[in-house]
Amino acid sequence: MALTAVLASAVAVPTVAQQRPLDLTEIPRDLPVALIADDVRYEAESERLIARGNVEVFYGERTLTADEIVYDAQAGTITATGDLILRNPDGTTVYADIATLDPELRNGLVQGARTLISSQFRVASVEARRVESRYNTLYRAVASACEVCEEHPTPIWQIRAERVIHDEQTRQIHYENAYFDVFGVTVAWLPYFRHPDPSVERATGFLSPRLLSSEIFGYGTKIPYFVVIDDQSDATITPFITTNQGLIMEGEYRRRFARGYLDFYGSITPDDDEFLDVFRGHLDVFGSYFLTDTIQAYADINAASDDSYLREFDFSETDRLTSVLGVASFRPNGFWELNGVRFQSLRDAPDELPGLVPNALPEFEMRQIVPQTVAGGTLAFDASGYALFRNNSTNSFRFSAEADWERDWITPRGLVLRSFGEFGVDLFGSEGDDVVPDGTSTRFRPLIGGEVRYPTALRTANAMHYLEPIAQLIFAGSGGNGPGIPNEDSLLVEFDETNLFDISRFPGEDRFEPGFRSNVGVRYERVADNGTSISFLVGNVFRVDADPVFTEGTGLTGTTSDVVTALTLSFPPYFKLTNRALFDETFNFSRNEAIFSLDYAGATLNSSLVLLEEDTAQGAPEDRAELLLQGGYELTPNWAISGFFRQDLVEGSVVRAGGALSYTTDCVGIDVSVSRRFTTSLNVAPSTSAGLNIRVAEFSTGDRRGRPRSRCSKLARN
Repeated sequence: MALTAVLASAVAVPTVAQQRPLDLTEIPRDLPVALIADDVRYEAESERLIARGNVEVFYGERTLTADEIVYDAQAGTITATGDLILRNPDGTTVYADIATLDPELRNGLVQGARTLISSQFRVASVEARRVESRYNTLYRAVASACEVCEEHPTPIWQIRAERVIHDEQTRQIHYENAYFDVFGVTVAWLPYFRHPDPSVERATGFLSPRLLSSEIFGYGTKIPYFVVIDDQSDATITPFITTNQGLIMEGEYRRRFARGYLDFYGSITPDDDEFLDVFRGHLDVFGSYFLTDTIQAYADINAASDDSYLREFDFSETDRLTSVLGVASFRPNGFWELNGVRFQSLRDAPDELPGLVPNALPEFEMRQIVPQTVAGGTLAFDASGYALFRNNSTNSFRFSAEADWERDWITPRGLVLRSFGEFGVDLFGSEGDDVVPDGTSTRFRPLIGGEVRYPTALRTANAMHYLEPIAQLIFAGSGGNGPGIPNEDSLLVEFDETNLFDISRFPGEDRFEPGFRSNVGVRYERVADNGTSISFLVGNVFRVDADPVFTEGTGLTGTTSDVVTALTLSFPPYFKLTNRALFDETFNFSRNEAIFSLDYAGATLNSSLVLLEEDTAQGAPEDRAELLLQGGYELTPNWAISGFFRQDLVEGSVVRAGGALSYTTDCVGIDVSVSRRFTTSLNVAPSTSAGLNIRVAEFSTGDRRGRPRSRCSKLARN
């Protein structure tokens, strides 16, 4: 049976001539070391305590397990043998054959040591010594994060060193006379080398390098160096060395506050083009700070030195940069937001001249809901506006104020009724516009309406069915979209199932829908017990009078709008299909969008097909059709491929395509990628880019992606 005894650093008991079973009354009970074993005996003459069978020794948070443990009171040592395991408070685990330690399990000598640090990093050595309760020194050691097994006896990488020192206080691992092996072949040697142990989440040092190539900048490499400034901030300095464009310096700074954060990211490189400035580069700034519990200041600033810089060096494919600096407050009964917005166009000059792009200062919006009910419903007040400035074109402003009210009822028969109304006043001003006269103008926007829904549910043998017909009647004033009203925020109108039952289909306040109209539609959904589902929506907008404010491509002209449909098929977790369409009575589609996803047997596929009819008034003089395919396949537990393909179906040309091959194990990850941009602009020619990224586990903080799959099968590991 298991016995429990207390070990003393000095045991004082009567001398016994021969080995006998331990008398617990002979040992003091007020000492901190505890022992559990199947059999415990005490030799009084030699003052040795011998424990055998499932032995466990406890000293605070340290534990030692072994087949046999001998405590020598005279020498002040504990000798453990057979399947020895020593666990330390920092998570380090040492496996060994023989160990001689002090009674507190802090210092001593270990033979045949195999150390596991944070359950990830393995170090094996002929001999190990623990010193000052802090240093684990391993002699003639081999270190690796790779699992080895019978089918893969050689680790992908390992470090052989004359001596390895693990400092538990600073959580650093030091190597002396270190050889670096890849698949058993030595590829490098260093007299000294160190890195943080796996328990360190942030530490100063190099991150995983990247190898790149491009027809624009040639061959290049990025070597990030991560710097821990303090517990709240860090920085990353990345030299981007290229053969054709020289050196590009990238930098990132991150700071966390108790009430917010601030991030800087940018790059800079000398410029040898006489038409540009001395340097080229870009800057991104993101930040947020709560001035009070409800008031938040924020920044999202993006800038580039010229139109082509971001695309040339594969930083981004965006063609317009937006910078916002503002302050906002969000409360249960309302919000307000005030900001300034700056746009930087990166498009070719014929499409978007820089002097025509506006900047907003200020732009504001607020909403306040009255806490008490008014006439049984909810009353709220809104205000919004902007002031836009351009270098070579129109300056304009708008101020809007509005009050809206709504009330809901549910009848005994299940009808859901809603009545609503709003009244708005807008003040517009314009200067320097050839279309809109200079000066100011005022507009009034009265609106009243009602809505009825009849949701029903039906249970069949293996599914639930939901049906909901919806109808709205709305009357709004007319005459508010004339030539004296500038249109800055409502140029692009998209009519689909998401705004079928909105009061207005315009995205902003500069335009609104006048006249008498009805929005009618029906929703249906079937949800099976096995999780599969199908949902469908179809709807129309009917008007008494045609509204010329909408353009032909929107599907909202005439007295009857185009038909809106939305279909979703879902067979979780493998398959999902969503289709949105807009077509007229002759089934002429002005828009059709299909999104498809598949995840089955290690294969993933995501695709989208978009067809858009021309709409010259909204800046689309030609029909547009585009196909996007993205997918991947897990060839083995460690090998995977992925790719993407984007094609312009109208022109019959490929826009962009690429692929990647990945090899991932528990200790290394390798990604090889290649992509080509086929489009041509005045700033950047078509180009092919390639990249190689190698991630070595435990060598660089800030680049950990979990524990990937081992090369060893479960059977081999067991």
